[in-house]
Amino acid sequence: EGTSALRGGVRNLSDRLQDALPSVTPRVATELDTLLARSERSLLVSRTGVLLLIIQLAVLAAYAIVLTAGLLVEHRRVPTSLMRSRGAATWQIATLALAEGLVLAVPAALLGPWLASWALGLLNVAGPLAQIELGIEPLVSSDAYVASGVAALGCVALLVLPTISAARTFAAEQSGVSRQETRTIGQRIGIDLALLAVTLIALWQLRLYGSPLTTSVRGTLGLDPLLVAAPAIGLLAGGVLALRVMPLLAELGERIVARGRHLIGSLGARQLARRPLRYTRAALLLMLAMSMGIFAVSYGSTWADSQADQAAYQVGSDLRLVPRRGPSALPGWAQADAYRSISGVTAATPIHREAFVVTRSAGSGELIAIDPADAGLVSFRDDLASAPLPTVLQPLVDGRESLSLIEVPGEPLRLRVGADVLIERLLEESFDPETGVSEPADVPLSVLRGRPLLGASVVLRDADGLIHRFSADPVALDPDGDEQVVVALVPGRDDPEAMPLGMSTPVTVLAVELQVGLPGLVFATDGTVGLTSLEWSGSQSDDDWQPLDLGSAGGWNASLSVAGQRFATRVETLDGRTVPLSASTQLLGSGFTIGNPNVFSYLASALARMAEAPLPVVVNEELLDATASAVGDMIQVRLFGAFRMLEIGGVVRSFPTADPTEPLVLADLPTVEVMRFATNLQDAAADEWWLDTTEGHAGAVATATRAAPLSATSAVTRDERSRLLSADPVALGIIGALSVGFVVAGLFAVIGLAVSAAVSARQRRTEFALLRALGMSGGELSRWLWLENAAVVTISLLAGTTLGLVIGWVVLPFITVTQQGSAPFPPVLLEVPWTAIGLLELLSIGALVITVLLLARVLRRFGIGSVLRMGED
Repeated sequence: EGTSALRGGVRNLSDRLQDALPSVTPRVATELDTLLARSERSLLVSRTGVLLLIIQLAVLAAYAIVLTAGLLVEHRRVPTSLMRSRGAATWQIATLALAEGLVLAVPAALLGPWLASWALGLLNVAGPLAQIELGIEPLVSSDAYVASGVAALGCVALLVLPTISAARTFAAEQSGVSRQETRTIGQRIGIDLALLAVTLIALWQLRLYGSPLTTSVRGTLGLDPLLVAAPAIGLLAGGVLALRVMPLLAELGERIVARGRHLIGSLGARQLARRPLRYTRAALLLMLAMSMGIFAVSYGSTWADSQADQAAYQVGSDLRLVPRRGPSALPGWAQADAYRSISGVTAATPIHREAFVVTRSAGSGELIAIDPADAGLVSFRDDLASAPLPTVLQPLVDGRESLSLIEVPGEPLRLRVGADVLIERLLEESFDPETGVSEPADVPLSVLRGRPLLGASVVLRDADGLIHRFSADPVALDPDGDEQVVVALVPGRDDPEAMPLGMSTPVTVLAVELQVGLPGLVFATDGTVGLTSLEWSGSQSDDDWQPLDLGSAGGWNASLSVAGQRFATRVETLDGRTVPLSASTQLLGSGFTIGNPNVFSYLASALARMAEAPLPVVVNEELLDATASAVGDMIQVRLFGAFRMLEIGGVVRSFPTADPTEPLVLADLPTVEVMRFATNLQDAAADEWWLDTTEGHAGAVATATRAAPLSATSAVTRDERSRLLSADPVALGIIGALSVGFVVAGLFAVIGLAVSAAVSARQRRTEFALLRALGMSGGELSRWLWLENAAVVTISLLAGTTLGLVIGWVVLPFITVTQQGSAPFPPVLLEVPWTAIGLLELLSIGALVITVLLLARVLRRFGIGSVLRMGED
């Protein structure tokens, strides 16, 4: 109640502090305003859901009262007409009805708020709020009495108005008995058609706005009364409209049955066709109760399924984790084996995200790289694409390039790089203060001996397609001979309790890098720098080295990065792996490079075409619309710091964890990683890992990933997110209210059917007595009752079920919103809880069985003679 006032106080806090403390300048920093704004939206959403149900309950209750009043009026029509014939005025009859209504309404108005408080208190014992251990303390306020009083006045009015309209003279009443109306007053004046028109307008606006929450011109969110009432109006309009069909069905049944030789069927059909209003009133109540009950349980099931779908979309798999970064974190190359070795993990796939720029008008988008082979662990709803996800991603597999790379067998622990660095001349700039000119002077090569100036790195791609760079500390440079640098891939496992670290194998070599440093301000312009050999070892023994065939890479390309340049420059080689030093490829000392060495990168020649090749992708509809493209087209984007052509091979509506309103590209992760490295020689660890777990183990796996040594930055499971969304107390209040609505609808249906059948049978005592006197047996009378009531119940159940499903199908996807008042994604799908619907149907059928059995037993007790002497009807 005080949220808005508190928000205003927070916004004005700075001014009030300034007024109270004029000598200082206060600064206010708080998140409370944001929290309160979010809470206000959540409360508004909850009121929307509760209002949807309240309006439907009000319609159902109002019609139940109208039906009851109508039955009372019909039961008293003869005494009322006699009173009119003997001089009673209409206002006097209305006063009697008013007195009766007050006797019922006043106690109800006084007890209603307390009964409501008691009923809400039951939610602390059972229901969705009790399941999350949230206790509520309902309070009976003055507003509750006002609402109760208004409802009571409405009930009294509904009880009195039918009495006034039926206050006719005895002669008029007797003549009306022989001229039974076949249509309700609503049908005669076209109320049902008007309601249908209003429903169509409301549903059109609901689909237009997307939800019953609308934004005003001032930007504030509010409820649209017409849109909130649309489901209730639709149920009422559909029910009243269905009553036009019931007499037609009765007449058709009468024509069919009249040709037969069975008396009971003919009598039942004749009764339904001759006096349809006697049955349509109860049928309408049953239809409304059934349709509302189905709408209520469908709302609850649809909402619950929507939360599960949202959780699956937001997480993407059973578990989504973000690895921790930093020197002490688990290295990227070890993450695959570490995550897959956790008990309960059945599969794991890396995910990489990259921003790209489409055009100035289309803006930017997001690229999600995933291995299509792991599409099975993605929580992808079928309606997000026209085919299953593996089929949609198949163009990424078909477009994957087959690269000729050196494969390292087994599980390598070390690589040894052989290099031939031959420096023939060193120069240094010498400044002559007399002439003011700098001249190069020779420097002896001995200044290089014994200094750690040669380093090496190897760039490997693991079995998941991720690229890792491993570097070694520099070794001493011998300007006259070959050097060997040992690069450790996996650290020694001295601690037996440490997690076994390994790389996802098989491993292939993408590039070898040589870092050559020079001291001071010297530079070298004569000589060569070459890659001579590459060996691997699966142990820590210095004698266990196996050579790798450098020729199996299909050739090599060299590039040079000087002074810490971000991009390397392609250089010419003598034999593919030997770079001659010249004026354009000279080596600069650390004084020139500010501590950054000269890096010679030797790349497998297969990478050259990957730097310019188009990237096969699957895109979302948003990107197609922004670029006016179609499947099979090529579009240009800025990716990896350069322009890249994308070849569109498929389309999805969206992909889990992505913003459905932004352009999206799905790409093959191994292809993306190779293209990135071929473009800018950069490697990148996986941004996320999506894990598939055995049933019920996701929570334990998440706990293990959060704990040391993995220490993931975040680990969210689909079950945790689903529980978080489904445990929102505001939303659960709506579900609890819907459960109440389901029970109330069932009670209305049962009571309405029983009361209507009982009153109808009581009014027809003379008719039954005459038939018994003419020879109809008690069994035949029971079958007659069975036929009439079963026909009414069957038509009502079919019409009510159909109406509830239709309104749910049309309305639920638009009135189910998130707690922020926005439409959920993935879009809401109607979930029909057939078990609950079957229970409601069985409840109505059971009420029919009990009612007919009791009526048949009561009618057998009526004395035929006494009833005939009463002279009724």
